[in-house]
Amino acid sequence: MKYLLIALLLTTPIYAKTGKQLYKKCISCHGNKGQGRGTFPKLAGQHARYLVKQLKDIKSKKRKVPQMNSVVKKLTKEDMKSLAKYLQSLKGCK
Repeated sequence: MKYLLIALLLTTPIYAKTGKQLYKKCISCHGNKGQGRGTFPKLAGQHARYLVKQLKDIKSKKRKVPQMNSVVKKLTKEDMKSLAKYLQSLKGCK
């Protein structure tokens, strides 16, 4: 258990750095800090597990969000984790 915690602590900054790069494609709809815009939801502060599930569901077409299809099409599982960790690290906007 101790080693799992250490591994998580060591990898989170790496995920966050990569996630920040990936998020650049999302800014125009979800805002520069993940705060959301209009009908596009807030992503900042959301749980990473939830975000990964949503991305996987959209990619598999289980969840229908046509405007996201081109965005998620090329995302790998690792990309999704990185993006989700980055968004989770952002302070939630009220």
